Amino acid sequence: MAIKYTLRYVANVLMLFCYLLGLIIASLSFFTGESQSLLFPKPIPLSEYWDGIDGLVKTTEDIVIVFSF
Repeated sequence: MAIKYTLRYVANVLMLFCYLLGLIIASLSFFTGESQSLLFPKPIPLSEYWDGIDGLVKTTEDIVIVFSF
């Protein structure tokens, strides 16, 4: 029984780590840089940028809560 419990939480932590790693890699496209002109024809408004970041933070908090149960 303890092995099943341990494996469950190890798998949850591994999935959470993979999700956060993917989220970090995907969110790198939000940063301004030389390649932004290739991805977006116009600059991203600052309010839209922070709304996107807030959405990522909220989603990450929700996933951490789900994985903790």
